[in-house]
Amino acid sequence: MAICVSVCEFSQDGKEYEKTETTCNDSLGNPDGDCFVNAFEKCESASIKQSSSTVEGDPVYHYATIIPDDSCNIHYKLDISRDGVKGVFVGNIETTCTDVQIIGTQMSLQCKDEE
Repeated sequence: MAICVSVCEFSQDGKEYEKTETTCNDSLGNPDGDCFVNAFEKCESASIKQSSSTVEGDPVYHYATIIPDDSCNIHYKLDISRDGVKGVFVGNIETTCTDVQIIGTQMSLQCKDEE
């Protein structure tokens, strides 16, 4: 079951409107890929977070957020700031993704190559 979080947005006339973004993680924080894919198919605002560990046990976080505009892209961020052995990467890696699918039990993002 997804948790919905209310976010407030202001219009140009200064009035406040409630906008709902779905957080596609269950109450224990586990990601729900089906929730995220369903939101993407409807181009609805949603986000999902996945955490994993490096071989050394350092945490790595994956964030994906659907941007509900005409292009309906996904903003993806890989946060490796807590990885003690970063290699050539430092901080965060961010890109834009254009599709998401469930393949078996895995959620797969199709992202643009950015330089």
